[in-house]
This record gives sequence, C-alpha cells and structure tokens, in this order.
Amino acid sequence: MSLLDSINWDDVEEPKPLTPDDYHVTIETAMEKTSQAGNPMISAVLTTDENRKLFHNWSLLPQCQGFFKRDMKAFGFDAIPDDIDLLEGKTAIAKVVNKTNDDVISAKIASFKRA
Repeated sequence: MSLLDSINWDDVEEPKPLTPDDYHVTIETAMEKTSQAGNPMISAVLTTDENRKLFHNWSLLPQCQGFFKRDMKAFGFDAIPDDIDLLEGKTAIAKVVNKTNDDVISAKIASFKRA
C-alpha cells in the first residue's frame, strides 16, 4: 500500500493564494544558493502570522544589491548581516500582490517595510 492510497482526491482542496494586502512576516529559513543562471542569491521561506508560507529570493549581483540592502533595513539591519543565519527570526511587513502565470494565481512579495 502506498502513502498516496490514503488520499481521497475529491476531499482535497487546492490552496488559495493570499489576498493582496500587507502581512507581518517572519523569516523562517534563509540559505545561500546559486541561481539557475549561476548567480549568487539568498533564498528565504517566510511565514505570515496566519501561518501561510511565502518564498522570496534576493539576487546578490552588484546591480541588485541595493534591493537587498533596502529589504534588510526593513528587517531591522543597519548594515549587511555578516552571517546568513542572522536573518532567521527577523520580522517585517510584506506587501503581497497576486501574479498570474498560465491561469495560475500565486502570491508574490512586492516589497518590505519595517514592522
């Protein structure tokens, strides 16, 4: 018997995207990664107070570092953190918008501001 055998397809609800709004978020995890294009980035999982997960990536290319700096200020940093682990547990307000791709609506973080 497979784990999948226990799922009743008719009873499963598809996830609904977050309503566009401002959400208090906490960085749950942050990891240094390399993008598919081979560029350095930070990938984060954020949680809303409603316990919904959001995913956000920051490119660390020179032309994108200003966005990272702006967002880190929203999370309370006065300087670029010297350790990626320092991001975990930090909070801010995320402006969430919806984007549509191939008729699928998903939530996207448009910007951050201090909580």
